[in-house]
Amino acid sequence: MREVYAKRWQDAGHTVTWVMRPSGNDANSRETWRGSSVYVAPDYVYRYRNVFSVGSKKGTKWLDSIWNSEGGFDVVQVRNDLAAIPPTRRLAHTHNIPIVFRHSHLKAETLMLGYKNRVDGYSLVDYGKGLAGRELRDRLLSAVDAVFTISDAMSRYHQEERGVNTPMYSLPMGADTSLTADEIDPEPFCSDYGLNEGGYLIYMGSMNPLRNLEFLFEVLSIVRESKPETKLVLVGGRDKRRQDRLRTLAETHGVSDATVFTGWINETDLHRAIKGAAIGLSPLPPNGVFRTNSPTKVLEYLNLGVPAVTTRTPEQIEMTEVSRGGKAVDYTPEAFADTITTLLNDPATRQKMGAAGKEYVSKNRSYDDIFQTVVDLYRKLS
Repeated sequence: MREVYAKRWQDAGHTVTWVMRPSGNDANSRETWRGSSVYVAPDYVYRYRNVFSVGSKKGTKWLDSIWNSEGGFDVVQVRNDLAAIPPTRRLAHTHNIPIVFRHSHLKAETLMLGYKNRVDGYSLVDYGKGLAGRELRDRLLSAVDAVFTISDAMSRYHQEERGVNTPMYSLPMGADTSLTADEIDPEPFCSDYGLNEGGYLIYMGSMNPLRNLEFLFEVLSIVRESKPETKLVLVGGRDKRRQDRLRTLAETHGVSDATVFTGWINETDLHRAIKGAAIGLSPLPPNGVFRTNSPTKVLEYLNLGVPAVTTRTPEQIEMTEVSRGGKAVDYTPEAFADTITTLLNDPATRQKMGAAGKEYVSKNRSYDDIFQTVVDLYRKLS
């Protein structure tokens, strides 16, 4: 969002106006960020009763005041906030401009999956919310002019399984190709965590129990049978309870001494952590929810010349095997461990994969590519 809509959009001479959710006492306020107006909306713009046309006119009136202040817009885009669609749709139809919905995750299905899998923190209430939310989402997606999905798989899901006929356009994640891998020194990160450069595997991202990251402990225990020096670094996760859960599971699998939890780290350290890794991992369970994802982590690995080993979800197959920057394998500890061990024993192949992956990202998934795709789609809709 920041790189595509803020920097590149404005560098090209376009104007972007942001409307954000309120937090605390900042509702109904205006700020300026990078030369763009940023409005913090009153909470009624985002209330779910808008879905039932209760209060949506009030939200539209507020949005119309922003229209008047900014001199109008050519297109309006809502990102993931379904409740904001009704008032925004009224605004768009009043002024005869297209409304686009950016959809990056299946929240309703995630709630349902959490309950079905008996994951801690998910209840029957969440399952009910998921069922209702899915129906409401289908209805609301049918009311916009276009949906920018995160992947082709998500577009197919909405159209083929949910029966949504709105035009769908896949707009997957990108990476910052201005980064120069050779200028990133992993030594400070490795020193801080007692790691050897090229001697560890890395996972970055969510530690939600739905991700089943204990899978990686099984993988690591197999890898260490032949490569006992190998360590696993888990980056991310703001929830201490989830980290503690994984620490306990790492101990259960006998790999706690070989597993490093960094918690949330800044961008500089993140790049250092990736650059120092031998292999990047993305073990998304290939279920109906995660198979529609477009994992940013895989692009981050490839962009810094680190080969990736992933599960066989549609986007990950594209990013690893089409790019020749990694391997997409079956979702079993044995398949992951065998592939990882083979690559650890073959530095030359890892280097070739790293170069191929970086070239793929540069040619297909740069922020410049994403920006141009957005421009072309807006023009098509206008």
